[in-house]
Amino acid sequence: MTDLDMLYDYYKDNNLAAGGYATLSCRVKDDGVEKTFRKLTQSALKESRTAAKMIIKLGGQIY
Repeated sequence: MTDLDMLYDYYKDNNLAAGGYATLSCRVKDDGVEKTFRKLTQSALKESRTAAKMIIKLGGQIY
């Protein structure tokens, strides 16, 4: 497995996590828990953007 392959996996996992956290934040009734899930969503999206930049830097493509 190459560095690029690992970055693609990391990018995919962060996108899936962000989607899951966003879904959960919409479904919970407690404001504190919702806020926590929103923060987790933002954190996962930030990591996804970082991974995307690294993939592009290594010559990969983001679809």
